[in-house]
Amino acid sequence: MTTVAVEKEDEQLKTAVTKTKALLKQGLYTDALTCSTNLWGPIDSWQLIAQRKIASAIYAHLGGTETLRPSR
Repeated sequence: MTTVAVEKEDEQLKTAVTKTKALLKQGLYTDALTCSTNLWGPIDSWQLIAQRKIASAIYAHLGGTETLRPSR
């Protein structure tokens, strides 16, 4: 991956984190979950520290892992 591609990916992550944190700050936890899962995939697959901090806040306000898993 080129330096330009990495920088673009980093910028996209920062934008997504900022947007999601703004939704959390407003108490819009379901919207934050929807927004972030659309960008990053299932919440239990998030690996980055920033993603995990957001996941923690979402879990705390929406009831934990069992309620957030998609039904099978």
